[in-house]
Amino acid sequence: SAQRPCTSPKKAKNKRKGVPDTDKGAIIEFGKMLSESVSAAAICPSLTASLAAQRRCTWRHGVLKKVSTAQQRGNPTTFCAKRTPATLSSPKPMCPTPLVKKSSSKLRATSKAAEAPSSKKILVLGGTGYVGSEVCRIALSRGYSVVSVSRRGLVEGSDQLKGVDWRKGDVVADPAIVAHILSEGGFDGVMHAIGMLLESDANKFASGSGSVPTPGSTYDQVTRQTALAAASAFSAACEGTDASSPPPFVFVSAAEAGWTQDPPVPFLVSYLKAKRAVEDELLNNYGASNKFRPVILRPSLVYSMDRTASLPAVGAFFLGNMLKLPGIDRPVLVETLAKAALKAMEDESVAGVQNFEAMEDLAAAL
Repeated sequence: SAQRPCTSPKKAKNKRKGVPDTDKGAIIEFGKMLSESVSAAAICPSLTASLAAQRRCTWRHGVLKKVSTAQQRGNPTTFCAKRTPATLSSPKPMCPTPLVKKSSSKLRATSKAAEAPSSKKILVLGGTGYVGSEVCRIALSRGYSVVSVSRRGLVEGSDQLKGVDWRKGDVVADPAIVAHILSEGGFDGVMHAIGMLLESDANKFASGSGSVPTPGSTYDQVTRQTALAAASAFSAACEGTDASSPPPFVFVSAAEAGWTQDPPVPFLVSYLKAKRAVEDELLNNYGASNKFRPVILRPSLVYSMDRTASLPAVGAFFLGNMLKLPGIDRPVLVETLAKAALKAMEDESVAGVQNFEAMEDLAAAL
């Protein structure tokens, strides 16, 4: 899930004057897909009457959110506890919930006392992307040594990312790049943040970083093949490490991978098939055999308040989740997602599927 970068009204007006025909076609294509997707979660007028029955409400990230009685009492957030072969067996196909329950209050109490790491080294696949660059930024602020590999390589103009070791390479075309980098040694974890929402140039309007896929790229190539090649390389690099404390491999999946119903739009079928294939392999192969500690993050829409063009859709998903519409998860701030990824790397008790509630708790504990 990614967001389109936004510009000021003045800049946007200037850009409209010279939009190429190819971009116009891509914009129309993306608009059609977005409208079909949003229509599947549209709020029908008959549901507005149910708002009167809602319990006390509060504001979170600037969007109205219902607070249930259970939440007021401090209902524990669910996420996976320390990994064992039993707890890491894959959930049933398209299972929408994490595997084990653990008290969020306990997590916060133990985590806040921990100091930020000062010597960890991680590899971020897709470090120039919307999610990956935020992971790099926060990791650097916590004292990590960060290596990023992506098609774009160096990111210029950001003082907050100056400490990243940028590597340029297309892991879709050459998956061996990951094994080559990991062979340098010293890596404490891997973050896979490579992905695309649309298999066309229209992806640049859905991507928070404006990423355009290589022509002919498929969800299987970009998601499944790159993730499993990285997992294989990381597993080999971890040979001989302490089996009682295997290093983490974090994969950014999607909340919709937990759906039990059929996707409402055709492109999601292939998109989710690739995500689920990676989840299954990480949990049932690498996790169950204790080769490394897999962490599956399942956000729905990923957003930030500065990208105002995406906020109407974000608001619709917040409302849909509040009304408990089937398959609608609460959107996740990109900063929350990145913090959750890093906290999951640092906390050895975290493994398996993490939904939006678990990610919010992990981020709060960082």
